[in-house]
Amino acid sequence: MAKVVTEVVTKKNITLWSNAVNELTDSSLKFIRKSFQQLLPTAANLVRWKRITDPVCHLCNNGQLQTNKHVLSNCNSAPALTRYTRRHNFVLEKIAEWILETKSSYRIVFADVELSGHGARSMGELFEVRTLRSSGPSCYGNSTVSVLELTVCHETNLLKTYAVQTG
Repeated sequence: MAKVVTEVVTKKNITLWSNAVNELTDSSLKFIRKSFQQLLPTAANLVRWKRITDPVCHLCNNGQLQTNKHVLSNCNSAPALTRYTRRHNFVLEKIAEWILETKSSYRIVFADVELSGHGARSMGELFEVRTLRSSGPSCYGNSTVSVLELTVCHETNLLKTYAVQTG
């Protein structure tokens, strides 16, 4: 994977992302490392480590095992969904801020998150403009629209997600 990244991503962008990672707190880096290594203290891991006896998720009470996958992308309890939304929006804000800092001056950025004072416009505004000027999914004028979709899925859903997005 590292080889593909270095072949496809420019050195400038690798440096930008490296700097962003260096700004993360120690606790965030620890969480990321533990999640990649499947070492978060989920109920399933706690059972494996002989700390508890019940591996079921008690947040959603659906009878599912509380694994990394379940905790990070499948638990439908209200606290988990709130956490997902907050984390998703934080990542979206960081990506939108980066795009705003590096874009050409004539480009307009529309974002699904509140970026007051950063120069981004609301996604609703984009669709209002398109609705008024276009009768279909085409771009108006000689403009182009590039869409970045932030989709975070567990590795077992990666190929299925890719097929849906490109199909």
